[in-house]
Amino acid sequence: VSTVWCFANSTSDRTAATTAFTNAGANMSNVQFLIRVTDSFWICDYGPRYVYVNNNHAIIDHVYNRPSRPNDDTVPAYLAATWSDPCYSTGLYHGGGNFQVQSDGNAFISTLIRDENPGYSADDINDIFRSYYNVNLTVYPRLIPNVDATGHIDMWLVPLPGNKFIVSTFP
Repeated sequence: VSTVWCFANSTSDRTAATTAFTNAGANMSNVQFLIRVTDSFWICDYGPRYVYVNNNHAIIDHVYNRPSRPNDDTVPAYLAATWSDPCYSTGLYHGGGNFQVQSDGNAFISTLIRDENPGYSADDINDIFRSYYNVNLTVYPRLIPNVDATGHIDMWLVPLPGNKFIVSTFP
């Protein structure tokens, strides 16, 4: 049994979410709420990203690439402080949806990561991901804007177990 942690911007949002979860049949003894203002629901983009360091949880954080969402960008540090987890910053600008990881240590990202971090070489970026996430990073060209304006790889590639993928088709 796992605990579901849910952000709610206010106590009235928590009440509405509790009603929705209950009506959907959720076991509310497995749901916990954190009352904290966020700017969006894109938590996969702003984090946190958990790793293990010496068999303990730690958070890897990045600078969220949406400056108009400052509350979202601070969520990883907030959770680290709330749960007493260490938090390490990569210093890279990006949106987490542009980072997919498989359990075998292979990871995938689009060239958007290079566009958003012009002060870093491709090797620098690979080294940062290897150092913080212990992954082998493959960088794919981002799609043209009329197919995917975000540049995030999760818009068209999802890793599955056993070195399998779901890849979208597009014109």
